[in-house]
Amino acid sequence: MNTQVADYILKKQIIEQMPPSIQGQVSVMLNREIIESVQFFSQAPAEFISQLSILLNPQVFINDDYICRMDEPADKMYFVNSGYVEILCRNGSSPLVYFGKGSYFGEIGVFLTGKRTVSARSKSNSVLYYIEKEELFKLLVNFPEQK
Repeated sequence: MNTQVADYILKKQIIEQMPPSIQGQVSVMLNREIIESVQFFSQAPAEFISQLSILLNPQVFINDDYICRMDEPADKMYFVNSGYVEILCRNGSSPLVYFGKGSYFGEIGVFLTGKRTVSARSKSNSVLYYIEKEELFKLLVNFPEQK
């Protein structure tokens, strides 16, 4: 799993050295697995996917790591690439739902409340991709229909 993230970081560094005109296309090819597994992306235009794929970043969590906690600022939206994530009820101890590959979360806090409405915890070794709220909002200026 650490090798997967290290490979991603190396690929991202290589992409950043390429001409901007092809960065998106190469990034989509390299991130095809996560893009094809997430329903959120299925109806999006190719140019949106191209620009979004450049902004995705991997993050590794081990079993029982908290990804985010209720009432924290919502500064990222997450996409599950591998592993399982448990979303906890407001009481913080009871599971509400489990997410696996292709799921996403954090959109309520990012788009609506500005803070986390629940806590999320990894229930296995997990690789998530995230996009920073600021970067997502900058992207959505050009694609308002994706909100």
